[in-house]
Amino acid sequence: MIIKYLRYLFNKKFPLKISDFSHTITNIEYYKSIYNKRITYFDKSNIEIGYIEYNLHSGKICLFFITEEKYRNRGLGEQILQKVINNMKQYGTNRAWLVTANCPHKFWEKNGFTYANPPDCSVTMHGYTRII
Repeated sequence: MIIKYLRYLFNKKFPLKISDFSHTITNIEYYKSIYNKRITYFDKSNIEIGYIEYNLHSGKICLFFITEEKYRNRGLGEQILQKVINNMKQYGTNRAWLVTANCPHKFWEKNGFTYANPPDCSVTMHGYTRII
């Protein structure tokens, strides 16, 4: 019984805190829009571990990846997403949305997004939306 518990502890991925990572915020200009932002996160070795790009005006989450495998499924994505949603709320945006090739997508559903057609009619992929 003790050996099973020790194996469980050894294999368990412990949650991480976003505050343990440094980040940079960059304004990105797409189609003459100054509302796009990119937040890039780095570990202590200054290796990029993930990033998110979003548009404050439209609420669109453009790109979102935890690029380093060892940091996935440890709570960072949820914390990063919450930071972006809070930023959108402060700006006055009332809906966040995104397009994804994967559907259903557990991460988005777990974080309060519902499956919906993307607001951008030119997009033919799956979409998720959330009132914020």
